[in-house]
This record gives sequence, C-alpha cells and structure tokens, in this order.
Amino acid sequence: MIVQIINGKQQDEIKYKYDFNNITNIVKIVWKNSVSNYNCLFHGCINIIDIDFSEFDFSKKISANSMFYNCKSLTSLNLHDFGIINLNNTGSMFRKCESLIYLNLSNFNTTEDTDMGNMFSECKSLTTLDLSNFQTQKVNVISRIFENCTKLEYINLKNAHFHSGVLTEDIISDKINLVICTNDNIIKEIVKRYQCVVVDCSENWREYQKKINLQNNECVESCMQTNNNKYNYNSKCYEICPKGTYNNSFMCENCHSDCKTCEKSSEIDSTNCKSCSSNDKFLYFGNCVTNCPNEFYYDEIDTSIKKCKCELKKCYKCSKESIKQNLCISCNDDYYPKYNEINNVNSFIDCYHSPEGYYLDEINGVKFYKSCYKSCKKCNKSGNEANHNCIECNENYHFEINFGDYKNCYNKCSYYYYHDKKTNIYHCTEIQKCTEEYNKLIYNKSECINKCDDDETNKYEFKNICYPECPKGSISSEKNPTYCESICTEENPFKILSNQECVSYCPI
Repeated sequence: MIVQIINGKQQDEIKYKYDFNNITNIVKIVWKNSVSNYNCLFHGCINIIDIDFSEFDFSKKISANSMFYNCKSLTSLNLHDFGIINLNNTGSMFRKCESLIYLNLSNFNTTEDTDMGNMFSECKSLTTLDLSNFQTQKVNVISRIFENCTKLEYINLKNAHFHSGVLTEDIISDKINLVICTNDNIIKEIVKRYQCVVVDCSENWREYQKKINLQNNECVESCMQTNNNKYNYNSKCYEICPKGTYNNSFMCENCHSDCKTCEKSSEIDSTNCKSCSSNDKFLYFGNCVTNCPNEFYYDEIDTSIKKCKCELKKCYKCSKESIKQNLCISCNDDYYPKYNEINNVNSFIDCYHSPEGYYLDEINGVKFYKSCYKSCKKCNKSGNEANHNCIECNENYHFEINFGDYKNCYNKCSYYYYHDKKTNIYHCTEIQKCTEEYNKLIYNKSECINKCDDDETNKYEFKNICYPECPKGSISSEKNPTYCESICTEENPFKILSNQECVSYCPI
C-alpha cells in the first residue's frame, strides 16, 4: 500500500490521521504537508520501506523526537531536502532503524537542536555517517548517540563543537576500529584514551583503520602469530578462521557464497567448498550442485549427508553399485590399482595407496602397483632370488645383507646377526664374527650386541661373550660387577673345575 499525505490529510480510507503503528501493509509514504510536531510520527512502523519527502517544505520550527524510531525495514532515507530552519529535538530520531544503510543528512540544520540523545542508537547496518554540517553548540544531551552501531567505521563531525558540560565520551565509548573526523578538542582528548579509535579527516580515512581488536580488548597493529588469536578477519583476531572463511597466510578470506565452509579461495572451475550453504545443494569436488553427475549418487536415507556420494577416499569416480563392493570406477589422486586388477571383468577396480609388498610402476602412461619379491616389505622394483631389491624386509624375513644399492632379505643368517635399534633393521654379518660396533656375542645365540648390560638375561661379559652369570673359571670384577675376570693367570694356566682353584698341574 502507498499512502499519500497532502495538507495534513491522508488520501486513502485509513481512519487514523498520523497513526501508522498498527498498519502492516504500508510500504511507501509520499509526504507533502507541513506541520510542526513530528514526535514519534513513524514510531514502530516496522513494514515501511520508503518515505518520499522530496516535495515537502519544512519551513517551521519542528520537533522530531523518535520520528523514525523502530522503522526496522527502512534501508535508505534521503533527507537532503529537509529545508529545516529550526530543528530543536532529534533525540532517538533514527533509533533502532536496524536495516538503514544509507542516510543523507547533508541539509540538516541543527543550530537550535538541544537533544541528540540516542539519535542513531542501534542503527546496526550503518557503516558511515556524514554529519559534517551539524552545529552542536546548544546541544545539552548527546548520551548514547551511536550506541550499538556495531558496523560504524567512520563519523564525520568536522564542524561539531560541544560545550564542556556534554558527556561526549558516549560518542566513542563502545567503538572499535572507528575513524572519526573532528576539530573538537574535547573529542580529540577522549580519542587518546581509546587505542582503536583514530582521528582523521582525509579522504583516505580507511588507511587509518589498521588497529586490530584482540580477545582481551587490546588493540595492536597486527594479529600476533604466537598468540592464540592469530587469524585476522575484518580487523579482528580469531583463534580459528570463522565459518564461511578460510585461512590465507593467517588472513581469513571469505569463501564463495555457495560455501558454508571452504578450504581455500575460489577458482574458475571450483568453489573449493567443504560444505554447502544451501540445504538444497550437494557437495561435488568443491562445488555445490543441485544434481549429482551420473557416476555419483546421493544418499536418500541419510539426508544429513549433503554431498555426492563417492565417499571412499580412494575413488575419483564411483557408482552406487561399485560402492557396494567397496570398489571404484577410477582412482583418486595418489591411489592406483594393482597390476592384476587393471582389466577387472566387472569394470570396477580397487585402489591402493603405498600397499606393503608392492612398488609403483608405469606402462604407456598408466600407473599401477606391481608385486615385490616375497621377502620384501617395500621395494623399488621387481626382484628375483639373487637380487631381492628390498628397501625394507617382510616381517617373516628379519635378516638382511647389503647387496649393491638394494638389500636382500633372508629368514636365516649364515653366521651371526645384529639388530640396529636406530633403524629397527636386522643385519647379517658378512663373515663369521661380530662387527666392530656390535662386538659382543650373546651366549648360546647367534646375535651380536654392543653392550652386555643392555640384555638383562645375559648381562655378564667375559671375553666378548655375554652370559647370564660369570662362567666357570671367572669371577665378577670388583670395579665393574657385570665384567667377569679369569681366575687363572698365565703362571697357573690350569684349573680344577670343582672348586675353581688354579694349579700348574692336576693332582694325582
């Protein structure tokens, strides 16, 4: 409904003269009359989206307290033609105009205004306000004038001067990242108390919006990467990037509008979504689509899964039938089939990522996994009985011997072996003795170790052999209890085994 007001009368069948509070279907008002009291005129008109004052003559001294209070649907208001000579009360004039993003007050005359309290309070969508023509010498009330204007970034009060009795601190008390243009010394002094408020009247005022709000309400030049809140988004620091954004070198960038969450910036062929913002769309390789392609399907039972179902990580392409067999039509990145499965009769293939006992091979541009020699857990290429070409031995072939650049793996060493704990590899010795580093042989075993006392069951050393206790003909050393010394000397090379006594000859 469009309501036209001419000479104080509504040109329709509405009975109330100026009471629009209970009318829900008015979308536009064309105002042409002139009166002096507009207090609460449109108070609570939550459905009005446009008011046309272009032909109106404000030639009288008027009061406009709460005139547009709670006009929640107004998005723009052009009051440039408000030829007001005397405006004496603008308190709460635009209060709770939550959707207002454009407001032209360039022709406002506030010379006689005394009350601006709550004038723009809770205008949550306003980002800038040009009040450069405001005269405020007679203003007595300015409390909460910009309270809860959460998106306000810039206020131009270039010609406003307040007398010392007015609590001007309310202008910026709850503001963060605010740039304010002012020549008023009182306001300038207040600004110094707030780290996140800057005074600047240049056209490049956005260059001064470099303060960042941290969680502890301190403001810094940039988010500290050593701090818990190191991700920057819209001049604030976050512990993690908010939903709908992604991390780009600690700067949280907006995802594509299709995405609820994403992993990186949008490209030409992909939005890189991780989930979709619309419940009617399905995730398909970073894109949100209305219908899944032929090789994919969506789960009709579990409606919480909003993606085209090739849920197997290994699959690039799949179908409902292939998924039932845990198979793919084609493999995803870094996944390949085994050689004997390439020409599977049912056209489905299994895909693997670095399977044990296989190495990656390629023929005519087609990659696949081929079997290693039976002794290998990992290999670089196919092997044979002479050259196993193992990188790592199979668990049933613990022992290995160096063979050129690769290794052969055996289940039994010809001589002795040692376990290199640094690499967790068992090595066969190449000759019938322990190596220089692993030079202690465990008693009744073929295993070489580098320290007897590391083996609790064979910790006593005698002549480079580790025993569970000092052998006959030896005793524990006083200096080192786990080191065994021979009882007999060179002068008495013989011994009686029954009592460990050394004699030069056996008694008769």
